[in-house]
Amino acid sequence: MLRFGFCIVEMRCNYCEVIVYGLLKLNGKLHYIERLQQIERWLKCLIEDYSIDEVVCEEIQFQHNVQTFRKLAILQYVIEMICYQHSIRFPKPLQVHVWRTKGVRQILRLTNGNKQTLFQFLNSYLGSPPYFDTNQADALGMAIYWCNKHDENLPLGMKNAIQLQIKGEGIC
Repeated sequence: MLRFGFCIVEMRCNYCEVIVYGLLKLNGKLHYIERLQQIERWLKCLIEDYSIDEVVCEEIQFQHNVQTFRKLAILQYVIEMICYQHSIRFPKPLQVHVWRTKGVRQILRLTNGNKQTLFQFLNSYLGSPPYFDTNQADALGMAIYWCNKHDENLPLGMKNAIQLQIKGEGIC
């Protein structure tokens, strides 16, 4: 729970547009409860600033470390709770093998659906933005999949998106 890619998409009747994407970086020296509080403040700010009406996230993957799985489950609960409190839709989290391998790989016609291939494609497509990483690529990949899932004929624009790097301290 130290680095989170995120993406905000505006869905219109005839196209989808990525407005903002980026990375939230948290201080690993803080207790994980403090980091959860930072994530809560950050998400509430995004909700206010961008009038978010739906939050899509990735399903928790099996972890060999029980403590890591526990922290991810709590994180998912916090996100879902914030959505509930703000009347924001929180659909069933996306399975990584579905959105990446069966979704984005086919949509973008990639040779495979792995993390690095998606990163390389999007990094090139976006003109190698500074500090772009696999976390941001995954967030954009999930947005591509989600928009296509709702209407495969809607084009998705990403070229004018603003990239943000947010550090946990001083959120909002």
